[in-house]
Order: sequence, then structure tokens, then C-alpha cells
Amino acid sequence: MTPPHYRARLAVGGVLTALGITWTIVSTAFVFQKDMRAGAPANFALALGLLLLPGLVLYLTGRARRARIERSEAVASVATATGRVPVVRIAETVGMPAGVARRALLDAVAWGRLSGRLDVARDEFVTGAVGGGAPRETSVVCSRCGATSTAVVAPGEPAACGYCGGTAVAAGSPSQRG
Repeated sequence: MTPPHYRARLAVGGVLTALGITWTIVSTAFVFQKDMRAGAPANFALALGLLLLPGLVLYLTGRARRARIERSEAVASVATATGRVPVVRIAETVGMPAGVARRALLDAVAWGRLSGRLDVARDEFVTGAVGGGAPRETSVVCSRCGATSTAVVAPGEPAACGYCGGTAVAAGSPSQRG
């Protein structure tokens, strides 16, 4: 998926808005001429409905898309520099709220500008490909409290204990047997 295009919206919106403003001014001037007074309201309505309002909508949506792309590029550059970083730290670095930074990270990944995934449980972004395979559900034993629990573990990622939050290892793994 590519980022949304905004340049055409800005250009077309700007041109339509300029034409709408010109037509609005001209149609307003018709009110002061006796022979054109009857057609002035229709000209004014057409100027607003066909040019000015659609032009403003296109222009403003183009600006919003440009801002969205710029935000995703900013967070992508910060996230690329680190392997695992909390979303809050990325947000502080680029100067935006955490929710906006999270959305910009997801946009950057969707548009192919950044490779990685969002660890929702820890609210961290993990850059790059993480091992091979998909996350799987497994039984883990906590190294801190000794509890056994079930966790969803991505290959190459440490599992977290469901009780105390400590680092857990897969039950029956070599590091747990020994």
C-alpha cells in the first residue's frame, strides 16, 4: 500500500477555491446592476456549490493527508534508529501525543516505510523482522515467581509472566530443564 496522494488534492482544491472566490465576487457585483439582479442569487449559489465548497474540501483534505504522511515519516525515522522502543518515547521525541504517534507508526508500516510491529501488550514498537514464523500460544514458566501460565510468544521474543510480569521461558525448553 502506498501513502495517500495529496498534491493533486491541494492543486485542484486551490484552483477551485480561487475560481469560486472570483465567481462569488463577480456574482455579488451583479446584484448592483439592474439588468443582472435576477440572476445574481443563482450565480452566487453555483459559485458556492460547484467551486468554493468542493475546492475548500479538497484543499483541506489534501493538507490533512500531507500532515499524516509527514507524521509517519517522522516516527519512522525515530523508530528505525532503535530496535525496541516505547511508543511514548517516540511520541516525546517527535513532539506529538502517543495516540497520534501510534497511528503514524501503523501508517508507516502499512505504507512500507518502516518494517516492524507494534507490541500492544507493552506499548512498544519492535523494528525489523522478528525471527521466523508467527506468534504462537505456549505454556511458560516464570523465572521470577515460578508460576506456569499460557502466553502468546513471538519467535525470538521473551515471554512475560501472566502473574507478575517477569521474564518467562517456554515450559520444557533447555533453559528451563537445567
